[in-house]
Amino acid sequence: MALNLSADGRWLSAGDFEGNINAWDLESGGPGIRLSGLGRQLAGLGVLPDHRTLISTGWELRFWDLPTQAQLVRIDLPTHSFHRGVLSRDGRRLAIGGRGYVAVWDTVSRRELLNLKGPSGFVQVLGFLPDNVSLVAASTEELRMWRATPILETTSERSRASN
Repeated sequence: MALNLSADGRWLSAGDFEGNINAWDLESGGPGIRLSGLGRQLAGLGVLPDHRTLISTGWELRFWDLPTQAQLVRIDLPTHSFHRGVLSRDGRRLAIGGRGYVAVWDTVSRRELLNLKGPSGFVQVLGFLPDNVSLVAASTEELRMWRATPILETTSERSRASN
């Protein structure tokens, strides 16, 4: 199961053991959105700061467009499932943790940035610190912490405008 409140408190999302996702825009108070049929347990959910994109993690990463309820992208992950998934507060990074493994993804490019040796056993708790680059992962056996370098822009409007 997965439960997430977006960093700004606007979106509440919940996922169940069958892969069904419910999301509510708490600001508008409108009816909830239901994404169903994933068929697998969810490890994490998060709504990006654009308020349009929801990311679900489990056996794969999925990016969803909330207004249309359409799946934008599906990325199959290695054969082992991930037990936790969490977004950085700024929405730029997604961390997923499994058995002895933590990966950090860039949500803009949708590419894996870091592949880290996680704590022994299954990651039970995973979280970014408020600086958006420090990451903590814990299992029942061990706690690990990393500080990743800030994400550098791969494409910049500024650099294109100056050419």
